[in-house]
Amino acid sequence: MKNDPSPPDEVVGERGATLVNRAASVQSRLSSVLALSSWSVLGIGSLTWYYANSMTRQSRERQSAQSASVSHAQGDAALPSIGRIDPPPPPPVPALDVIMPPLRSKIGRHRLPQPRFRKFR
Repeated sequence: MKNDPSPPDEVVGERGATLVNRAASVQSRLSSVLALSSWSVLGIGSLTWYYANSMTRQSRERQSAQSASVSHAQGDAALPSIGRIDPPPPPPVPALDVIMPPLRSKIGRHRLPQPRFRKFR
């Protein structure tokens, strides 16, 4: 053996540092930043477009409905007036004999008892 005062730092035949533990290259870092920024721009742009359209959707639908009703009303022809319409005459009032016929029998008239009134002093 040689007279080395310090022990060896590496074992003969041992592997070096793994790829995961090495520092990322500049190209790898730059491509990661570009990918992240492009996806962020696409996401923010999509959300902006969606919410801008959703806020104006109701007013656009109202405006299209109004224009559709105006164009529909312009396409209809004006109808002529049919004049005054009088209500039907009321039905005739039935005679009292029809509502309540007189009390008669085949034999003769029935006499109803006369009510008795009490006299007060």
